[in-house]
Amino acid sequence: MPLLLVALAACVDTRPRAEVEFRYADLTGSAPASLLSLSFDDGAGPEQAMIRPPRIANIPSDPATSSLYETRTSGDLEVQLVLARAADTLSSGTIHLPLRPDWRWSVEMFVAPSGTPLDHCTRCAGWMALPVTDPLRPTATDTLYVAWAGATLSAHVAY
Repeated sequence: MPLLLVALAACVDTRPRAEVEFRYADLTGSAPASLLSLSFDDGAGPEQAMIRPPRIANIPSDPATSSLYETRTSGDLEVQLVLARAADTLSSGTIHLPLRPDWRWSVEMFVAPSGTPLDHCTRCAGWMALPVTDPLRPTATDTLYVAWAGATLSAHVAY
C-alpha cells in the first residue's frame, strides 16, 4: 500500500498554478466575436487568445468563450483587446492584472448600448468602458464593457 501512495503522489502536479479565461458577448447584434482580437502577455511573450463561438447562435447574451490559459504566478498580466472590422478599429483597450499563485482571472467583455449599468457587477475586481466607433453605424452609441474578476483555483469557485 505505501508504494501505491508514493506512486500516486508522484503523479500529482504540486507546482503553483495560475490561469486566465475570456468571454465575449455582443448585445447589439453588430459586433460579433469574429471582430475581436485578443492577446495577453504574462511576461513570457504575447499570446493570442482564441475565442470560440457561442454554443447557441443568434442569442446575443450567450457568450463566446476561450480556453483556460495557464499563466505565470507572479508579475503582471497585460491583456490587449481590439474590436476591428477590416481596417477600421472600432474600439481598443488594455488592462493589467496582478498574477499570483492559485488564481484564475476571468475577463468578461461585451458590446452594449452606452449607459448600460455595471452596478450589478458585485464580484468584479474592476471594469472599464470603451466607446465603440463604427463607420457602418455612425449614429450608434455603443460601448465595449470589460470587467474582470478572480478566484482561487483551490476553492473551485465558479464565477
